[in-house]
Amino acid sequence: MYGLVNKYTIVKDSNKNPFFYLSNLIIYILAVFSIYSPFYTLLYYNQISALFVFFWFAFTVLDTPKFILTPSKHHFAIYVFIIYTITFPYIMGNDVIGNRYFILAQIPLFYLAYQKNKLYNKQKTNYLIILCVMPFIIITSFITLNAYALDPFISRKIKKTELGFEFMSSGIGGYEFVYFLVICATILLYVVFNKELQFTKRQKTFGLFLLLLISTNIIMSNYSIALYLLLLSFIVRVFIKSINKKSTLVFAIFAFFLLFISIQIFAATVLNWLIDLSGDSLYASRFIEIKQYIISNQMGDLLQDRFYYWRESVDVFLEYPIGGAVQSQLFYTNNRLFGFGQHSQILDTFALFGTGIGLLQFYVLLQPIYLRIKTKNNFYSGLSLMLFIQTIILLTLNNATPSIGFALFFIFPTVYDWQQKHSLVTQN
Repeated sequence: MYGLVNKYTIVKDSNKNPFFYLSNLIIYILAVFSIYSPFYTLLYYNQISALFVFFWFAFTVLDTPKFILTPSKHHFAIYVFIIYTITFPYIMGNDVIGNRYFILAQIPLFYLAYQKNKLYNKQKTNYLIILCVMPFIIITSFITLNAYALDPFISRKIKKTELGFEFMSSGIGGYEFVYFLVICATILLYVVFNKELQFTKRQKTFGLFLLLLISTNIIMSNYSIALYLLLLSFIVRVFIKSINKKSTLVFAIFAFFLLFISIQIFAATVLNWLIDLSGDSLYASRFIEIKQYIISNQMGDLLQDRFYYWRESVDVFLEYPIGGAVQSQLFYTNNRLFGFGQHSQILDTFALFGTGIGLLQFYVLLQPIYLRIKTKNNFYSGLSLMLFIQTIILLTLNNATPSIGFALFFIFPTVYDWQQKHSLVTQN
């Protein structure tokens, strides 16, 4: 039952000392930082986040030294990945890359934090962290939805215009928030409609409300890949009742690329329905803008641009297949870094650090999800497989963020454990 905590066995309790609470407070702060956009506008945001990463390790060593100092194989891989991707760029004079991967260290950190609390019978702390983050998700969702009524592309403009800081300071969610919601929507699809869980009517209603709120945000965000991933999760959840891992993987990949081809059908059906539903409101005119954006084939131009950036990272990797491009000085000017594509977490890591670290990243990020595919329970295997597919697609086609890490490596395993435990209780 507890094989997912790697080689560890469950410990009855951890010492009740302030370092336990401080380490979990840091995880909560990092989670809120990753989701609630006004925090991104803080002066020295990156430095503050990096310090929190350092202090989490320090407090955890003081709280439960065995957890850190006797690592499992996966934990050891996390340590190597974090240390190498931070220190080697600094040594080679590429501080910008070191800073970037210091921030990305939060992604596996969330999984370590989840595992530590589970190992020491503190799962309730994981639940509490998620519940305390939820108000920020709801508030940001409503603020962002309201902003879409004024400008349907405002979320995309956060990273592309000088007004980005102003938008974020007002609470509007950008790229980090939208792709966090994609993972949350998939998890909710498998929780709210799980017949093994005996929800009260109030709980069921809240779950449906949250799923609708999140899905509407994704649809209106104008992030095409986010929309594709949302539709893919709906298709798989509705039409695949029995999980055969190989056939489901093939179907999911086929369905994903089919969505690229049939996106104009979506514009002509779903968006037309939303336009009619909105009547004469400002939302109707914004849905019309989105429909025109899709039909005008600007998405084709977007994909063409993306392929250019992906190819750039592939070319860099082929030039530096062993040590990666980070061993030479990268060019940085006008707050922009040059020398690789910067539009794919997986390809960029191969380009920057070479084959070894590129493959290690696969193990660090995919092993926690893959372990949960292997469960004998068909339902939980389906959720895990769907997230496994989404993670590969997302990190191949886009950049990783701490918010995605929080959803995948803290919320998902916590909800997974809760569902299994609750299902067992209801069956007994």
